[in-house]
Amino acid sequence: MLWGQGLVSFAIWLGVGAAVARRPRLALAGPRGRALFLATAYLFGGLLFLMLGTIAAVVVHGLMPDHMTPVGWLLVTGAGAGFVLGQAMAVRVILTMLNQDSISKHPPNPKYGGDAPGEDPKPS
Repeated sequence: MLWGQGLVSFAIWLGVGAAVARRPRLALAGPRGRALFLATAYLFGGLLFLMLGTIAAVVVHGLMPDHMTPVGWLLVTGAGAGFVLGQAMAVRVILTMLNQDSISKHPPNPKYGGDAPGEDPKPS
């Protein structure tokens, strides 16, 4: 029974990650310091959520050697989903910040049709 519960939880966690990846672009941009703080908060917030959820599942005796009780399964699945959400949002913030940096440092050069200044023209 534990394997079945674990596989369902895993599918939910993958769904959470996919849902974050498919969301339209969020307004996560801002000053670099704010973005780094936000990414760090998401990373550690997700970890804290995972740890507290797992501890809560242990406290309510939701984890048995061969299965999880319904309450324990909900706590573990919710904690894992919160962790995945925090990790995925942190990655979005970091990638948005890196994308903004690369665009501001290397604007496209229409003269050459390339992505960076000084790049050789693309063959026709």
